[in-house]
Amino acid sequence: RESERERDAAAATASGTNMALQIAGIVDTRYGVKGCDFLLPYGLASLKLVEHLARDALREYDEIRLPAFVSEDVLRKEERVVARLRNLREREAGEDLGELRQVLDDGDGGTAATTSGRDGIYRVRDGLLLRPKRGSLAALCSMLPLWIRSHADLPFRAFHAAPAFEVLRGRHVPLLQSAERTMVEAFVVEACVDNHAAVEAAVEAAQRILYRLGISFLATKRPDWSSRPGAWYTVAIDALVNGSAVQVFSSSSLDQAYSREFGITFEGEDGDTQYPHVSSSSLDCSRLLGASVAVVPGPILLPPAIAPIQVIVVPIFRGGGGGDEAVLAAALRVRDDLERSRGLRCRVDSRMGRRRPGQKFAEWELKGVPLRIEIGQREVAEGTVVVCRRAAGGRPERRTVPAAEAAEAAALDLEAVERDLSLASDARWSDLVRMLPGARLEAGGEVTFEGGAPDPGFVYEVAFCGTERMAEALERATGLTFLGYSLKMYRGDRACALTGKPTKNRAFLATSIS
Repeated sequence: RESERERDAAAATASGTNMALQIAGIVDTRYGVKGCDFLLPYGLASLKLVEHLARDALREYDEIRLPAFVSEDVLRKEERVVARLRNLREREAGEDLGELRQVLDDGDGGTAATTSGRDGIYRVRDGLLLRPKRGSLAALCSMLPLWIRSHADLPFRAFHAAPAFEVLRGRHVPLLQSAERTMVEAFVVEACVDNHAAVEAAVEAAQRILYRLGISFLATKRPDWSSRPGAWYTVAIDALVNGSAVQVFSSSSLDQAYSREFGITFEGEDGDTQYPHVSSSSLDCSRLLGASVAVVPGPILLPPAIAPIQVIVVPIFRGGGGGDEAVLAAALRVRDDLERSRGLRCRVDSRMGRRRPGQKFAEWELKGVPLRIEIGQREVAEGTVVVCRRAAGGRPERRTVPAAEAAEAAALDLEAVERDLSLASDARWSDLVRMLPGARLEAGGEVTFEGGAPDPGFVYEVAFCGTERMAEALERATGLTFLGYSLKMYRGDRACALTGKPTKNRAFLATSIS
């Protein structure tokens, strides 16, 4: 039911983005294979900086590298975990949610599907598959019985950063919706009975990254029916991009289900054999880069944390004479000072000839460089530089400072750019999120609205404590996806939009790209 809505959302998000990414040197969208992003040098450098943010948050974890291939038998074990949990929830709910989908397609085609109904799998040959986006945990769990034997081996904390693959459904949107995206996945295996702390820590770390990148987002606890297959619960973060919710992060508590299926045990301090608890988190670095580009109106403005060039120093040449040499020497001194004293990523645009300063300014703005320093013969004579700070959707701010203070001024201005992007994200959140207009549950189970169906270009907040079928009715009536429940509940009871019962649940609906 989501495919048509997701195609429309992808089409809206892609509008105008492809050319901007190409001009900026981030992605070339003209590659001949549908759904694949051809990362250019500047884009790859920025993506690696996004990965660096994730690695910095995982300093206490060990890095591993999972193989690109996984056996069919390993994924079948994962599907048994999914089936058992689904059956348990059906019994608890007292309702039949229908037959589970087959684990793998038995046909001769090259594609198979998991029970999630979302991730396509590329078959390499019989019994061997290209590891899908959600296949990393199963691959890891197949090895853990060899590594974990005693309570002294716990907690086990590891992460890996690698491309993940899926059969693309719907329209290709560079970085946001593509067949190959760079993911950083973290895994925690521990002896404690309650592993909620691991999920909470992962969510907080992901939120800090999104704040730094100036991305508006929603953090929600997914309902049971849309949690990660096999998870007891999932917390996800969706970036708000052009009115759509793009999932960029998820963290799931998997309890002991995977340990029991894969035979992961350890000897406790009392000598008893026990099953450890597992949690898994995933950060989509490609989508974070894409969201950072898409959320700023006008020319691209990369957040300083992921800008390969944070400061571009532009010497203003007059065309001949010793003055130009002095200007270039001053520009190089400023660059060296910024790199040495502040650790900033800088470059000097020393190109001469017919390229005028205005052309250089425009080129670097189109590449998303957040800060520019200009030095001409007058500045050399006065011992000053001109610092030009980019503003999100506005005109750059220019000021003249002593050359000796250029490094300090640049550092402060980059902090100001990051702060401005964060404030702009708060403003976008307020503009995008609205209260769902008055809804009514009809006798036939359908939902109607007093003033007509909501505009799909917004995110809607609603008090909700209904069932899965009621959520599906809301989706049909609005054309939106029921994302889940906010981690920040209402302080006092409110009437559920459909049942009228008091609830503190604060739910969100939006056009979704998952």
